[in-house]
Formats: sequence, C-alpha cells, structure tokens
Amino acid sequence: MHDIKVKFFLSILLFVTIAFCGDLTLMPDHFLNELAEDLELRGIIPAQPGYRPYSTTELIQAVSENPDVFYTPRTKRILNRIVVSDRAWFMWTPGVWYGSDWEKDKTTGYGRMKIGIGGIHKDFSLIGIYRLDSGWYYDPEYFGGRWERVSGKSDQVYLRWRKGNYSVQLGRDYLSYALGMCLSGKKPIEKVQATFRFGKYFRTHWFIGQLDEYVDYVDEEKIIYERYLAGHRIEISSGPFLFAFNELMLFGGVGRKIEFYYLLPLYTLHGEQLNHRWDDNTLWSVDLRFLMPPLSLWGEIMVDDFQIDRETTADREPMEFGFAFQTDYGLTFKNFFLTPNLRFELVTNRTYNQQHSWNRFLYENKSLGSEVGNDFHKFSVGTKFFSRNFGGKVNFFHLEKGEGRIDDEWITPWIEDPSWTESFPSGTIEIKNGTEISFFWDKNIYSHKNFSFDIDLRFDTKISSVRNAEHHKDKTRTEWEFKIDIGIESMILGL
Repeated sequence: MHDIKVKFFLSILLFVTIAFCGDLTLMPDHFLNELAEDLELRGIIPAQPGYRPYSTTELIQAVSENPDVFYTPRTKRILNRIVVSDRAWFMWTPGVWYGSDWEKDKTTGYGRMKIGIGGIHKDFSLIGIYRLDSGWYYDPEYFGGRWERVSGKSDQVYLRWRKGNYSVQLGRDYLSYALGMCLSGKKPIEKVQATFRFGKYFRTHWFIGQLDEYVDYVDEEKIIYERYLAGHRIEISSGPFLFAFNELMLFGGVGRKIEFYYLLPLYTLHGEQLNHRWDDNTLWSVDLRFLMPPLSLWGEIMVDDFQIDRETTADREPMEFGFAFQTDYGLTFKNFFLTPNLRFELVTNRTYNQQHSWNRFLYENKSLGSEVGNDFHKFSVGTKFFSRNFGGKVNFFHLEKGEGRIDDEWITPWIEDPSWTESFPSGTIEIKNGTEISFFWDKNIYSHKNFSFDIDLRFDTKISSVRNAEHHKDKTRTEWEFKIDIGIESMILGL
C-alpha cells in the first residue's frame, strides 16, 4: 500500500509540474497521436479539439492518472525525455530501411537519420528536428535538394507558447483539420498559428503560412510565383457533440506578399478576396462529430466551388466538393486496445484545382487535402491495435479513381457546349481493391542517468489488384510494396 501511495504522489507531482509549464506537439514517429485518439475514444482523456497534432499535455495527464495501465510505461519513457522544464535534450536516430515495390526488380537498402534538439522554459518550448534519408535521393517524387546521394529536410522546427487553452506557435509543424478533406497534414509547413478558447463552448484555431514556390518558364525566362496558405477553424462543442466551420485560402502570385486581411483570425477570407478583386482559391468545410465513448461518428463536407447563379455560361461550371464519414469503436482489453473503423470518402473532379496553376491545393507536388487527390470515391474498413510496446493497423479498401488530377490544365467545356455533362468518376475508371498492413515495435535497451537508447522497428506493406490500370481499358495488374525500417534512438538530457 505504501508503494502505491508513493507512485500516486509522484504521478500527481509530475502532472502538476508539467501542467504549469510549456508543452510540445507530438512527433509522428512514436504513434502517440494515434494513442491519444484511442484514449479520447475511450473517455480516458477529455474530448479534444478537431485539429492535430495533439500536445504532450493531454498524454501526460492520461499517464499520470493511470500509472498502472499497459500504455503508461512506454508513453512516460518517451515523454519524460522531452518534456522537462529548463533542461535541453539532444536526439540522434540513425537507422536503415529496406524497401521494394512492383516496379522494382530488387530490394534496396537506404540509410536515414533524424537529429533534434529542444527544451522547455516556463510557458515556452523550442524544438528543431531534421531528417536525412538516402532513399529520398532516388525518389522521383521527392521535393527538395539532393547532394552526394543524400537528401534531407527540416521537420518540426518551432517556438511555442502555451497557457492553458491558449497557444501561439511560430515555425514548421504538421497540421490537420477534422477528417482531412481541406487539410490533411501529411507534411509540415512553415506558419504562425494560434488557438483561443472563448467561454465554455467556443474554440478557434487560426494560421497563416508559406508554401513552396510555383516555377514557370516563359520564353526561357524563369518566373517564380509566391504561394501562401491561410485558414481558420471555429468550433462549438457541447456534451458529446462538436460542430466546426473551416475556411482555407490559398493565394499567391509573382512578387505577392502576405496581405494583412489574411493575417486576421476572424476575417471572412473569401469575402475579403472578393472585395480586393483577387482570384484566390477558397475551400470551406463543415464537420460534425458525435463522441460517446467508446463510439465516435464524424462527418465532414468540403466545398471548393458552388454556382448559385445561372445567368452566364460560366455559371454552368460543375459543383466541386468532397465528403468523408468515419466511425470508430474502441474495444478495451487488459493489455490491449482494438479499434475497428469504417470510412467513406469522395471528392469530385476539378476540386482543389483552379485556373491559376499556382493556386492549386498542392504542396511539394502532393495534395494538401485528401491523400488520393480528386475525382474518386473510396471505401475502407479495418482496425487499429495498440499494446505495451507495439501496435499497428490492418486496412482493406476499395478505390475507384477517375482520370482527373489536381494539376490538370484548367479547361471549361461547359462554356462552349451548353449540353456538356461529365460522369463521376470521369473517363476510364481505375479500380483498386487492396490491403494495407502497418506494424511498429520499440523497446528501451539501455538507460543510465541522462542517457537513453531505444531500438525501433517498423514494417509497412500494401498489395492491391488493379483493373483499368493507369486508366487503360481492361489493363490489369497486381501492385505491391513493402518497407522495413530499423533504427536506434539515442537521447541525451542536458543540464
């Protein structure tokens, strides 16, 4: 009984110490965002806002109040190294990964490394994480520089201030809204962002940031278009319900800078761009979530363009929108979380696109919203699992993808032909039925005072049967890919 009281007192002391100092957003490597979602689904932590990533504060609260459950030792092991007031930490994570896919004839190995430094002082936190990966050097879709068969990028690099429900953050980090129809947060971007809580029911998140430039050539002259992204989210929450409105604005041009009206959190972004006669690209979405542990129902409707008037030929432009619905159910066992889930997602053609190529909702050649892009519908069912030192997911999906792409040349056939119509998905439809499996395992192998070493293992594989491959009628094939990643994470806690 004495030991239990001591553990409880130390846990409460840790929580009180952390609760009144700064925090960090969760890193993507340790699957702690997924754990936080599992804890929220089971009512172990309160319902969270509909933007990610989570912060370390919520998980610290969970492990402090539940010291003897299966997920606490691993979570404390990871967080105790980085959430320590007035002590800096240094991270070095060397590793190798091996991968292959249906287009290659052999398995290839690559080196990778993550280097980071960070610390917390009172309400402020500072972090800088950088990644090197020789595999990126050979990846044709990699966006960035290449040098001596190595490529690298900054990851999470920011200065953050947090006090209770209020925060301000400047730097590079991940960000997603709701189910990711407008903003999925697959890659970090440079931005300034803030969160505010108004009373008991209202919360808002606001940000503005810079994207990669769009480069074009006219008569061999290189033209650079600056690109920016601004957005805000307003949430109303009461009991098990959360309702939110999201507005994003992608804007830019040759020599264009960040306009002041896009800097202000509660401006109607679309109205301001109309008043200033810009042709920027707006996305809106609304989402509604019902959370009654262990059940979650979440839907999001996104609109890119909707023609109200029918007075001119241009008003015949088809509606551009997207929709997603997801439900999760949390099964809890003594040493195991099992979370079955179901998701349906749909995005029409031309969504995320625009007549100005620099205003497309792309970042480093990838969609800012839905991962598939546009002109598709997808149904998936699967389950996540999480135990002491391992976890993962199994997912089965059916995807029907039309020929439309976000980076397609903008054409307007509805202007020349009043009778023009378009099927959905458009053109020859590529159909995929597949399975995705992900697994991770990590364990501490050495700890001594201010030094700690973990071994990390991850395995990912995907296999699918394809009809009308690459949108060629009756062309079939089997696509597959796998990746095995193993590394050592070393942490040094400074004075």
